[in-house]
Amino acid sequence: MKIKLAIALAITALLAGCSSPEDKIRGQFLSGCANSGADRAFCNCVFDRLVNQFGMEYMQRMSRAGMPPREFMEAGMKAGMACNRL
Repeated sequence: MKIKLAIALAITALLAGCSSPEDKIRGQFLSGCANSGADRAFCNCVFDRLVNQFGMEYMQRMSRAGMPPREFMEAGMKAGMACNRL
């Protein structure tokens, strides 16, 4: 059992090291979204809508900035409402 866990952790670490900046931003967003209790499909939908509206470069800046501006928060709420209807 411990060997399987160690292998799984090693593979995860290896994959994390190989992922693109976009994959890391998506992963961070999805992790935070899922931790709030939302399901994965909803979180992916919101992320995709935000990327379509703001672009990946903006999302990368937001991941480093700390507190997002009001316009981003409002867009996230609108995306959430739209994704909730799907």
